[in-house]
Amino acid sequence: MNCREFEDAVFEVAREWGADVAALAHAEACPRCAARLGNEREVAAALRALATHSQSCEAPARVERALIASFRRGASARPAGRPGALWPIWGVAAAVVLLAAATALQPRAPGPAVSSSPAVSEPVEAADAGEFATEYFALQPGTDLTALDGAPVVRMQLPRTVLVAFGLPMNPERAEEPINADVVLGPDGIARAVRFVN
Repeated sequence: MNCREFEDAVFEVAREWGADVAALAHAEACPRCAARLGNEREVAAALRALATHSQSCEAPARVERALIASFRRGASARPAGRPGALWPIWGVAAAVVLLAAATALQPRAPGPAVSSSPAVSEPVEAADAGEFATEYFALQPGTDLTALDGAPVVRMQLPRTVLVAFGLPMNPERAEEPINADVVLGPDGIARAVRFVN
């Protein structure tokens, strides 16, 4: 197994969804891939912690209505290309959930939430009249977006470069600027869908 093949398998190996002996052996021999596997395992642990912590979170009713309306307007799952092409999307999903977990797990005083991280996580409002929002993109192939009715939605700021992973255009001159993203969390606390708001 080489490093490129390891990238295709690291997500499943880190979450212990299957015993990929070749990938584990490669990680033992390659320091770069061992670090990558360690990072993925940390992401998996953070996702489990977020799922446990956010089981009782709910979005306001108006956010739920806006989300349902958006799904009914034709949001659909994007077909997957080759299997290895999904790791950037999973990476974005993991980053989104980690940022939400970091913000949600920080001790808070009464009043507005304050985060020291550059990403901001807050309850989502429907896109304002002056905002443009993309359709929702499923972060996992085969996800039925209509089944996510009533799921919690979190607005975050992500690097604008993630647009490329979803096949959306990105102005290279604005690559350093963040973009707002509405992330739909599944019942297990894992990001299931995302849309970008400009």
